[in-house]
Amino acid sequence: MKGIRFPLMKNEEFASVVLDSKILTLDEVTDMFKWFAVKGAQVGFPVSKRAGSSGLKRCFRFGSVAPGWSYDTSWLFFSVNKNILLHGVYLFGSEGNDYSVNLTILHLPNYATVVSTKGTFSSLRKRSKNYWGFDVLFDSPVSIIEGDRYAIEAVISGPDSFGGRNGNSHAESSGVTFKFKDWTGTTGVKQGQLPEIIFSLQE
Repeated sequence: MKGIRFPLMKNEEFASVVLDSKILTLDEVTDMFKWFAVKGAQVGFPVSKRAGSSGLKRCFRFGSVAPGWSYDTSWLFFSVNKNILLHGVYLFGSEGNDYSVNLTILHLPNYATVVSTKGTFSSLRKRSKNYWGFDVLFDSPVSIIEGDRYAIEAVISGPDSFGGRNGNSHAESSGVTFKFKDWTGTTGVKQGQLPEIIFSLQE
């Protein structure tokens, strides 16, 4: 929770999204409103942007979303038609709940670890969408090479969440085509977890 960058939100966004979720204590809410009123007030949350956080793009791979997904280890294979920088993924959650995540990106065919991160994350309502979830971002973005194959492994524990439906084997975002491949298990191309890949264009 302490790793969430609430001070980078707009006042209106904090009031309409975070307050309704009731994930903060009264003291934390008071500190945040002091922050919005007087920039520079002390808060117990990061106040700086993540390195390389500007210009982030998102590739969403499902046609629809529905509640009632049970968590387990989720896998997804993907490749891209252009070099990109991978910043992290968005994962589904449910209202007012926390999730423990261990996220790893692997380079195929040897399953060599490219990057990994872990932590506990609070689910927030997706703006302009009728579902809940959270970003899992790496400390630094990693290069994803055109044509190479990668796997995303997300070990997630927590209550049932939303899940994706009617997924496509190809999805395009900002001129980058992502190709997805099934893994034998719960999450795959057509349904499951790992709805968004968060990336930026590599020059």
